Amino acid sequence: MRKRLYTRNVGVLLTEDSYQQLVSITDELEVTVSGYIRDLVIENLKAGIKKEKDNG
Repeated sequence: MRKRLYTRNVGVLLTEDSYQQLVSITDELEVTVSGYIRDLVIENLKAGIKKEKDNG
C-alpha cells in the first residue's frame, strides 16, 4: 500500500479578488491551487528556518 504524502487539510479564507488572482496564476502555470499554495508555504518555512540559523 502507498504511503500518503499529505495528511493535513488546511483551510484558508481569501477575498474574491485574491482567489481570482490565484486561479489566474495557477491556470497560467498549469498547476493545482493546492500544489501552488503548498509550494509557497514550504518555501517560506525553509526561508524562515535558514534565517533563524543565520541569526542564531
